[in-house]
Amino acid sequence: MQELRITAAALSAPDPLPRLCARHGEAAETWRAVTFGSRLPWWGRLVVVLGFMTVTTALRRHRLHVPAWPFCRRCVRRRRVTAGLAVALGLGWLIASTAVAVGYGVGTVVGVLGLCSGIMLTRSVTVIMLFPADWSAIVGGVVTADGEELSVPRAADAFANALPGSR
Repeated sequence: MQELRITAAALSAPDPLPRLCARHGEAAETWRAVTFGSRLPWWGRLVVVLGFMTVTTALRRHRLHVPAWPFCRRCVRRRRVTAGLAVALGLGWLIASTAVAVGYGVGTVVGVLGLCSGIMLTRSVTVIMLFPADWSAIVGGVVTADGEELSVPRAADAFANALPGSR
């Protein structure tokens, strides 16, 4: 595995990508539209933890949209499992906080605080857990600071060798 840099111009060409998964080097099973973003600033992660997804989207200064990125069966399975776990954990947290609120009595201060904090934490936990299920996170690609290249830090050797014009 190696770091691979692909120019934005190369990605906008017709049929620019090999028919291999960038992460594993296996034959592509599906193609998905993916929008890659630049790295968040260090304080942007705190904003994510607090659950403000709209703000984090605005923080990603450079974006690069690829209309068809190849994914293998392992990547598709990883996304399905990760998204399922995120939803299950979020629902479990919500059910637990509701049970605490009902146990203390919904009309009591402790019950209301338990329910409100449970709802807020459920949202944060679900948002944080869904990040790894995003297609761009599965690839691991990040737009460079100048917005001109896509950096794929853990690209499979087979993908890198089959990609013309990369470095």
